[in-house]
Amino acid sequence: MSQMKNEILNKSLLELGEWTWLRQPSDNDLQSDRLTMELDCLSKKKLCDYSNSDIYLAVSQEKGLRFTLPLAIRLIEDDILIECEFYEGDLLKAVLQVSPAYYQNNATDLIRVASVVSLTDNRRIMSEYDGNRDLRRLYEKWSDYQHSYWLRIITKDYAQPIDGVKKFIYHAVSDDISANVEFGDYIEYWKWPEQGELTVMLTTVIPFDILRNRIAQQWHPADRIGNSFVADCRTMEINHNQIDWICITLEV
Repeated sequence: MSQMKNEILNKSLLELGEWTWLRQPSDNDLQSDRLTMELDCLSKKKLCDYSNSDIYLAVSQEKGLRFTLPLAIRLIEDDILIECEFYEGDLLKAVLQVSPAYYQNNATDLIRVASVVSLTDNRRIMSEYDGNRDLRRLYEKWSDYQHSYWLRIITKDYAQPIDGVKKFIYHAVSDDISANVEFGDYIEYWKWPEQGELTVMLTTVIPFDILRNRIAQQWHPADRIGNSFVADCRTMEINHNQIDWICITLEV
């Protein structure tokens, strides 16, 4: 995760304009209701001063998620079952039960959460977890988020170095720490001896359209055929190397 800028971390959610109340608390609420008092203090606290408990409270109450959820994700990346307030895995539960509407509009956070859930080591840890039932249910719901894609790339000539293509593919899934990339042999394209062909199998949580946009920027609306996207514009480049053709197919 790219680090938040200091000018953000040194501000509170209130200063960032990221704090709203469903109902503006009265003076009596601020003096007598414990949760309201804690939230009021949290709204004025600098992000850089947040404790793990503060992060849990902010995410569980869906406060300033644009700034607080990345802090939570960083914690569960280090320890998926970290205990912040009540029990082992409480922060993971708070992260997984964030409103779907938020994740629909914030693909970066969606990818990072889904990739943490999909890691082999975390799957093993969660398979042995016998704690909170709601957490186990939420985890199961998130654990099938990965998809497999076939990529077929035809390069301009068979002698063209493919290291740049490989680096580009790895970069396209670099924010998914659970991604798996398998390259097939680089072979002479059967149709034209001067061309080369490379096949790639990707397993990633990155949604189809996002992956497509990262790998190629010059698509046309008619290029979608079923579960595939195809480009044949003869002007495409990967790392400044021209390629003649690329196809991305979602395995179903």
